Amino acid sequence: SMGEMWRPESRRFLRDFAAAGGYQDCDVAGVKLHQKSPGQTPESVLELVSIIDRTFHEAGVHPRLWNTGTTYRIATEARLDEKRATDYAVRFYLVGLFARYQREYFYNWGGHKIPIVLQAEGGPPTGAALAVDRLQRWLVGARIHRCGNGPGAGLPEHVFECRFLVPGKGSDRGRKEHQAAVLWTDTGTAVMPATTAPRRLHELDGDSVVVPPGRVVTIGETPVL
Repeated sequence: SMGEMWRPESRRFLRDFAAAGGYQDCDVAGVKLHQKSPGQTPESVLELVSIIDRTFHEAGVHPRLWNTGTTYRIATEARLDEKRATDYAVRFYLVGLFARYQREYFYNWGGHKIPIVLQAEGGPPTGAALAVDRLQRWLVGARIHRCGNGPGAGLPEHVFECRFLVPGKGSDRGRKEHQAAVLWTDTGTAVMPATTAPRRLHELDGDSVVVPPGRVVTIGETPVL
């Protein structure tokens, strides 16, 4: 797995390794995709995603990609407050879907000396872990349809959206797939009009509400379905 990808010399090594044929014997390419510092938004790694993509393209190879961790110094970084930890943990995985990486490895899941603690060894899940679990349950069996952000995708500034085709669940099991979308902002809030048909809005804490047609919905840094 290639690390320190924010550094030009690391990207040169990746490019040279790929150009020399190193990935001919690899099923996937692992890169350590992380923010420059844990306090930066998860979406800030999309700049690095573009850089890595160009690096592979320059070498003439396009392997499947896994995000295999973060930086060694993560264990010395300060803890995030509970809300940011919850938001960032969920968005860590959403950004991986947005970037179309096939796997996302959360470094040191059982640790407690890292910025985002999910479940310290021997302890209960944190609020961040429960939110990640909620996201997983939202998307069981789902197929990603498309992702976009900002005005270029017909969305307000700072809004990110990933759309999915989700199979029926519970009493709806066996019904054909229906569309669902996870929305969030990288910073602040934005308002969006609901669609012309009623929709159910699900929050990470388990609450849900039916949104009437035309009602304005506020999207914030905590993802909603």
